[in-house]
Amino acid sequence: MSTAKKVILFSVLLFAVYSQYKAEQTVKKNRGESQRTRQGKEEVSTPQQDQFMTRALELSQVEVGEDQGPPGGSVIVKEGKIIGEGWNSDELSMDPAAHAEVQSIINACKNLDTQDLAGTDIYAAVQPCPRCLSMISIIGIEKVYYCVPRWKIKQFDNGRSPEYVVEQLAKQGKRQRVREIQLLTSDADKYVSRF
Repeated sequence: MSTAKKVILFSVLLFAVYSQYKAEQTVKKNRGESQRTRQGKEEVSTPQQDQFMTRALELSQVEVGEDQGPPGGSVIVKEGKIIGEGWNSDELSMDPAAHAEVQSIINACKNLDTQDLAGTDIYAAVQPCPRCLSMISIIGIEKVYYCVPRWKIKQFDNGRSPEYVVEQLAKQGKRQRVREIQLLTSDADKYVSRF
């Protein structure tokens, strides 16, 4: 993939994360309730949805142990059948992208021989992080079902928690922990025109 395509893909991912953050803030403001008060409100699920979530929770225990990172498991479902499975293996494989959701997306794409997962749903043991949620959106998955809300993960490692990442991405310019600096601005249009 060319550098220009990577830059544009990264920009789309950042925009998706920022949009999610702003939407969450708006919902909180409009409802006037904190994340902790929402934990008691749960959607009513079907037996089949419970089965898919149970499988995601089972997968979350695959590589749990000392120095193997936090638990995470997910399945992707199409027309009532599991088409992809994954679990967190980022610590063990030393691959920071090896979150359960990404692994299940890769597995589903290989199984269906496509990069378009429109018409599918994902069941994740833990509410997806911003990076995974961006991937879910780009690949066309329509619904995300989760068991553990992401704010509960914050208590284990605040510096890498999804909430912290969303907060950082929402900051502008010098206030961000990771700064974005555009270079070769005059060349940008030349590379965009190649798409």
